Amino acid sequence: MGRVRRGLKGSGQSGDVLERMEAAALETVSSRRLAAILASELAVFYYTFAAWRRPPHVPTGARAFSVHEQSGVAALFGVLAGVSVMEAALVHLVVMRWSAAAAWILTALSSYGAVWLIAMARAFVLRPVLVKGGELVVRGGMMWTARVPIRAIAAIESGAAKCGLQMPPACQPNVTLRLSEAVAARGIYGMTRHVLSIGLAVDDRDGFVKSLTEEATRD
Repeated sequence: MGRVRRGLKGSGQSGDVLERMEAAALETVSSRRLAAILASELAVFYYTFAAWRRPPHVPTGARAFSVHEQSGVAALFGVLAGVSVMEAALVHLVVMRWSAAAAWILTALSSYGAVWLIAMARAFVLRPVLVKGGELVVRGGMMWTARVPIRAIAAIESGAAKCGLQMPPACQPNVTLRLSEAVAARGIYGMTRHVLSIGLAVDDRDGFVKSLTEEATRD
């Protein structure tokens, strides 16, 4: 666990939390799936309690594009966290009349749910989409990460069609990327999905498309 803690400390300074945490966890457990679960759980507490003064993670030379402002996804998760806390207090008072143990168990579960929602909100802010070195790194909070070679982008569309991966979820994308080859999207807790299309609700759509076009020309 010492290696995992060091990975978490380093991730706040110079790298992506999920990637560094999972790499550190792999030195502790042999299973990649277990490492992903451990990294995800630790990242939840990092984003909730230790990341409030951190700037978004943007490697040197990369161009970053946020997806949380116009979509309102970070604000939505934040509101849901607040509602969860108020609901937990109400449920606690009601259930306490019949069982103190059940009331505290439900309160603990609701509290963790609020922590999880706050982490999701912060992660969408701190993990923008990146364009760098012939690669597009699609990051949707803690939910999904996909690395797409620029050469694999066959078409850039306006963004209304159904996509294999949509970020943020439940938001209308304004850019749809059609891929010439399937790419692996890695999700929270080690989930994996292979997709041939990605829809993004990018705050700076024109700048994002221009950046992809420039990278494609450079390649």
